[in-house]
Amino acid sequence: MARRAASAALVVAALAQAVVLATTLAPASAVAPAQSFAHRAYTYQQNYTEAIAKFNSDATTTHAQIGVVNAYGGWMINALTAVDINCTRSAAAPKAVHMTIANEWLDGNIVVKACNAQSCTFKDYHRCSADLPPPTTPTLGMSVTLALDPDDVFLVFIFNSTFEQECWPPAAGLFPQHLTLPMKSTTACASGDAVAPVRAVAARADGVEEPTSNPQYAPVVMPHDRPFSSLEEYANIDGVEELIVVIDGRMDLCTEFAQYNMTGFDCSSEPDIANATDAQLQAVVDEVVSIYCPLPYVAGIQLDLEPFGGPYRKSVTRLLALLSGALRSAADGCVDANHPSGRSLSFFTFAEGINGTDLLSALGPNGEVMISGYDLYPVDDNFTASTPAQYGANLKRQVAAVKAVLGTGPSAPKFSLGIPVAASTHEYEERIAGKYCGPRCANYTTGFHQDEYVQAAMEVILADPIFNMSAGADSQFRGLAFWLFGGPGSTEEYPPHSGNEWLPTRPSADVLATLRAKLPSLGYPAAPPTPERPSQLATSA
Repeated sequence: MARRAASAALVVAALAQAVVLATTLAPASAVAPAQSFAHRAYTYQQNYTEAIAKFNSDATTTHAQIGVVNAYGGWMINALTAVDINCTRSAAAPKAVHMTIANEWLDGNIVVKACNAQSCTFKDYHRCSADLPPPTTPTLGMSVTLALDPDDVFLVFIFNSTFEQECWPPAAGLFPQHLTLPMKSTTACASGDAVAPVRAVAARADGVEEPTSNPQYAPVVMPHDRPFSSLEEYANIDGVEELIVVIDGRMDLCTEFAQYNMTGFDCSSEPDIANATDAQLQAVVDEVVSIYCPLPYVAGIQLDLEPFGGPYRKSVTRLLALLSGALRSAADGCVDANHPSGRSLSFFTFAEGINGTDLLSALGPNGEVMISGYDLYPVDDNFTASTPAQYGANLKRQVAAVKAVLGTGPSAPKFSLGIPVAASTHEYEERIAGKYCGPRCANYTTGFHQDEYVQAAMEVILADPIFNMSAGADSQFRGLAFWLFGGPGSTEEYPPHSGNEWLPTRPSADVLATLRAKLPSLGYPAAPPTPERPSQLATSA
């Protein structure tokens, strides 16, 4: 899918069952499984509920409704957590006093100016080579080490041009080793008991100090910049019983930018967790559960970190396993009266990507595999679209891989299947080439309609008994996932900032008619689960 390719598919690979979390897990056998059992729609819109609501209202049976919305919940990035900044006047690498600042100011950069006298005019101050950046999130924090001249008498911190604070040590150069900004006291720098160490400042070969150096990063989840009420709007659509929050990220973004000649774009935020520590991964898990488990209408998390494989596999697997445990933990607030088994965890991948990994064990008893039924077996590296006939054959091949990898039957791992009701990067109607067009720099119209891909998909699905949902809780297949329900003005751009777009961005009337006609044939349990309406769910205590 275009968005998935631009974003992520989270994967796993080396968490042995020996991972023991210091949490209280709800016994999986004591209550009903947490996996969703319904067809679902992907949306990256903030609050565009009309299309899903109309699809459900037009359905002739609940079997043809969308029961789960996969709503965008945020993205994972590598956030700057620490950096060194030079504040000395000389470029000749003098001896410098070093002071470490814990910056808790979230509302912009902090300008730092130094004065080597009892007072300075505007032109006498020496401004540090870079401003103090704000922390990415309140919980992550930002540590900045300043290199100061030993004769500096005081510092001035200017908080995004809104207010100032002055730091006066007991004597020139005797700054505290550690300082928190904003300062809670005007005398925070007056203590002389913590004298900062003096050491050389590393200069570049040409004698000019780098503005910043020694950057350090940590993975962090950025919640989507929308109010949680938008999530609740999706949860309260008639027919929707559950909400799955999708968190994504692209771990090889720098490589992709290079392939598209996007060298002028900053890719330092790519969430490369290949070398992440357990503490860093656990911090990501803590952040996710603290944001989403308090929301009673959130039934689970889907992580889409791409690519799954190579240097990323081990850490992604570890992350999934830690998150799986937390989502089943009463101690983490994810088990409550509305979710007695905890919350579910799903992972987007091709069936072949599971081979040789610990993905299934990492997902745990509440886990589910979201199989990609699109972007299948590309014709070439130029984004040439598959024909509908090729796509049908490709989907049949992918389903065979699902059976080979997961097995079949009531005890086999559960899975859902995504199909392209809107454009993916290899099943689409039109591609518009942007400024950074990569391997295909001409606009391209396939001559196919998206409904032809959907009809090809449904022909494969309805012909295979593995997709019969009538067995209820014993059904291995948990439903279809429809990529993508975009809204007015939405775009599918890949890579981000490239200008390359895929169309259409939402299902046409013909696609919706095909789904309404075909979905009832997949069956449903005789007594389908009927959880309370999300708007009526009791909030967690």
